[in-house]
Amino acid sequence: MEKVDRNYIALAVIPVLIGLLVCFLIGDILDSLIIVISIAVCVPIATMGLFMYLEGRGYRFINGIDWSEFTQEEKRDLSSYVGKFLAIGSVMLLIALNILLDYTIISAIMIVVSIGLMLFPIGKVYAGSKVGPMPEFGRNKKVVYSAVMLVIMFVAAFGLGSINMASGTVTVDLGDDSFTVKAPMFNETFTYSEIDELEYDPDFDKGDRMGGYGTPTISSGKYKNAQFGTYRLASYTKVDPCVWIKYHGSYYAFNQTPDDETRDLYEQLRVKTGL
Repeated sequence: MEKVDRNYIALAVIPVLIGLLVCFLIGDILDSLIIVISIAVCVPIATMGLFMYLEGRGYRFINGIDWSEFTQEEKRDLSSYVGKFLAIGSVMLLIALNILLDYTIISAIMIVVSIGLMLFPIGKVYAGSKVGPMPEFGRNKKVVYSAVMLVIMFVAAFGLGSINMASGTVTVDLGDDSFTVKAPMFNETFTYSEIDELEYDPDFDKGDRMGGYGTPTISSGKYKNAQFGTYRLASYTKVDPCVWIKYHGSYYAFNQTPDDETRDLYEQLRVKTGL
C-alpha cells in the first residue's frame, strides 16, 4: 500500500473515531445519533471522492465498464471528474442529515440533490461521455483541499447538529376546539371533546425510548413505560412533570418548561375539556 493511500485511509477513519468519541463525551451516542450516522457515512464517501478527484485514481470502484477501452489519461480524467461530484454530494448529504429534524422539507430536497450529484457523473461515464482534463494538484494544494473538506464537514456535523439538538422545543397551541403538540418526531392534534382521560403527574416516569428523538434537551417520539406500555411523548428531558391524556385508545404525554408551565397547561386543558 502506498503512503498516499494510507493518508487517505487515515483521513476517512480518524475523523469518524474522533466524532464518535466527541459524541460520547458530550452526551450519549444515541442522543447524537444523527451526528454519528452522518459522520460515519459521509466522511468516508467524501474522502473517497477527494482521493479520486486529487489523485485521478479509483476508477475500478465504478463497476460495469470495460476500462480496457480507455487510455490511462482518460481513466485519470474520469476518476477525477467522478470524485469531485462525489465529494461535493457527500458534504451536501451530511448537511442535509443534520438539519433533518428542524427543516425536514429543505433537508429532503438536499438529500435528493446530493444523491443526484453523486450519481450524475457516474451516469456520464456509463454513457461514454467525454470529460475535461484532470486538474493538476501539487502537494500543498492537496493538503489544503483535504483540510478545507474536514473543516466544512465537522462544522456541518457538530455545528448544525448541535444547534439542531439544542434548539428543539415542545410547543403546545390551544385552539377553540382542539390543541396541537409539536416536537421533533411528534406532531399531533387532539380534539377536546374526544379526550377520554386527562391527568397531571408531577413525577412522570418517561420510561425508555423505543424510537424517535432523544437529547439532553428534548425527549420525544415513541416511548415505553410501566404505566402505559407503549405511548407517545413530547417533553423537555430535564422537566419531570407531564400532562398525559388518553385519546382514541392511545396514551400521550407532554410538558412545558419550567415546571410551573406544565401545571398551568394542565389547568387550561381541564377547562377546555371539562375533565
